[in-house]
Amino acid sequence: MFGRRRIAIAGPAGRLIASAPVPRRALLQQRVSAAPDGRGYAYVLTTRRVKGGTDRIELLLPGARAARTVATVPVSLQGCGWGSTVRWRGSWLSYRNLDGHHLAVDTRPHAS
Repeated sequence: MFGRRRIAIAGPAGRLIASAPVPRRALLQQRVSAAPDGRGYAYVLTTRRVKGGTDRIELLLPGARAARTVATVPVSLQGCGWGSTVRWRGSWLSYRNLDGHHLAVDTRPHAS
């Protein structure tokens, strides 16, 4: 589910599972990708700048009211065919964009 400036994840019965605000200048790049084991939801937000922009890889956990940015990637935003994707590979997120950037992000909690 998407509101004007909020992403909301609902379960099969329509109960809210998680939600997060979307910053004013950010564009959602794709559908939200749900982890197969239910650990969370991932998506890419792109912010345009005068020259290029930035992709933010966001992780939204069940019960959360805000997403956590797990990585940022500069993007060129050249032409009309730009875009980015993120997919789950176990506990890792696999990110790819049309500039040729690839990134793997471990989503497991780390001891500090």
